[in-house]
Amino acid sequence: MQVSLFRALKSANISDDAAEKVVHAFEEHIDMAVAEAMKHYDDRITAMQSILEAKIDAGFKNIEGRFTGIEGRFTGIEGRMTGMQTSIDVLKWLFITQATLLLIAGTVAGYVKLIT
Repeated sequence: MQVSLFRALKSANISDDAAEKVVHAFEEHIDMAVAEAMKHYDDRITAMQSILEAKIDAGFKNIEGRFTGIEGRFTGIEGRMTGMQTSIDVLKWLFITQATLLLIAGTVAGYVKLIT
C-alpha cells in the first residue's frame, strides 16, 4: 500500500520528501487506528478471562466441597465398620467362652458319671 500511495503522490507532482512524509504519517495513523480498535477487543478478552477464571475457581471449590462431603461419609462408614468389628470380636469371644464352658461341663459330667 505504501508503494502505491507513494507512486500516486509522485504522479500528482509531489516531491519525494513530501510524499515520503505523507506515507509515513499515513502509516502512523493506520497503526494508531488499529491499536485503538484492538484495545477494545483486548479489554473484552481480559474481562472474559477474569470471568472464566472466577468460574473455574468456583467450580474447583465446589468440587473440593463435594470431596470433603464424600470424605466425611467414608469416615462415618469407617466408624461404623469399626463398631461392627468390635461387635464381631465380642461375639467371637462369647462363642469361645460358651464352647469352653460346654466342654468343661461335659468333662465334669463325664467324670461325675465315671465316679458314680
